[in-house]
Amino acid sequence: MFDIGWMEMALIAVVAIVVIGPKDLPKVMREVGTWVARARAMSRVFMEQLDEMSRQSGIDEVRKEAEALRQLNPQSMIEKTIDPEGVIASQTANLAQIADSRETPVPEPVPSLAADSVPVAEPPVSPIVDPDQTGTAAPPPRAPSEPAP
Repeated sequence: MFDIGWMEMALIAVVAIVVIGPKDLPKVMREVGTWVARARAMSRVFMEQLDEMSRQSGIDEVRKEAEALRQLNPQSMIEKTIDPEGVIASQTANLAQIADSRETPVPEPVPSLAADSVPVAEPPVSPIVDPDQTGTAAPPPRAPSEPAP
């Protein structure tokens, strides 16, 4: 508790001899000894009372319950509740092994389709019948940008 070494004890003894004197020093030492003994007895009684109070209040039981809670594994409890026989766990392990053993195919790249690369179908051209000539079809109309034949 107090860090008193031999040098400090020797210094206290020298000061006590000088201040108290060699004649009264044994009486003073006896008184100091009885005070120290009383202090130790009082601390021992105090510690015993604290121990008794802790036993009565159930702190030991709470400490044991807290230790049991520290060792609790909720994941294993949930697994045991859901799958007590371990069937689901074994099947998921088998599925994982099967998935690992299969080779994953590499997908082929999809070509990007630009608007100008998509072919546009032209509508069919229907022949125009000339009402003056029966049974003959008139040539289709020409676009204005086409040259005449």
